[in-house]
Amino acid sequence: MVRCRAVVVEDEPLARRRLGELLADAEWLEVVGEAADGTTGLDLLERLTPDVAFLDVAMPGLSGIELVQRLERKPLVVYTTAHAEHAVAAFGVAAIDYLVKPFGRRRMGETLERIRRAIDRRSGSNDGLTELAVRHRGATIPISIDEIVRFEGRDDYVGVYTAGQRYLATIRLAELDERLPNGKFLRIHRSHIVSAARIRAIRPDGTGRAHVTLADGTTLRASRAGAAALRRRFGAG
Repeated sequence: MVRCRAVVVEDEPLARRRLGELLADAEWLEVVGEAADGTTGLDLLERLTPDVAFLDVAMPGLSGIELVQRLERKPLVVYTTAHAEHAVAAFGVAAIDYLVKPFGRRRMGETLERIRRAIDRRSGSNDGLTELAVRHRGATIPISIDEIVRFEGRDDYVGVYTAGQRYLATIRLAELDERLPNGKFLRIHRSHIVSAARIRAIRPDGTGRAHVTLADGTTLRASRAGAAALRRRFGAG
């Protein structure tokens, strides 16, 4: 994991301290500077050129949005605001996320995961996960990615299937898809990711979709997009 340098620009002292406490949970992220107003924040960002900036939307001097518009070298941006309606404007200037105050560790964890993925993509880190933490009989255990036959998305968690066991992982399927090793797995449906090496048969159904049979005997229906991915990979489906 590439280390990430962050700057916090927030005019409320308590909010600034709370941000620092939450960001300290990420060992791969270092807060290299703080500012209490937009004008000082602009100078700080231009001088330090961090990877990510946490910016309050409404601040003295310059707003967080105005600040970003003046930057020549733009970092990843996370806006913080006490007003949910500011989120629309925040995303309009390409923010990676926004945090509506008050927010806690769980919501910050989601933001940090977005940042981590973006930093990995920028650095060209494509090796992906080698192990996944799953729940099993009241405990959390790691399992090797190489053991996994398929994943099934279910709201905020994922069913993880090996040759003889089913586990649960607390992660969304879309987030997991971005972290898997390139080429080892295929997203064949919005709810299904399968191990490419464990596909045993692909049967088109005449509608642009396909039925996919895996090594453990499971048969899943691929969506049109999933069937197209199978054709690109195997020339079938």
